[in-house]
Amino acid sequence: MRARLGILFAGLTVELREIVLKNKPAQMLAISPKGTVPVLELAGGDRSERLVIEESREIVEWALRKSDPGKSGTDLFSLIYFPYNDRLR
Repeated sequence: MRARLGILFAGLTVELREIVLKNKPAQMLAISPKGTVPVLELAGGDRSERLVIEESREIVEWALRKSDPGKSGTDLFSLIYFPYNDRLR
């Protein structure tokens, strides 16, 4: 859910697929041998140029960098998840 929220917040369009974890499709296992979700496959020119991101935080950071290239995804991630972190110091 965190990855989806990051993509939604960034205003990006991606193809979502619901996965029954007890019956993982071969296509998913081909791009993510770990068989865990979420998985984001970024298409390149050919199969060898494709990038797979398998962690929620990394997907959120990727989406936020895409939506605001001037900032790092980590900075934007911190603004969303830790809006009051300056008060914790």
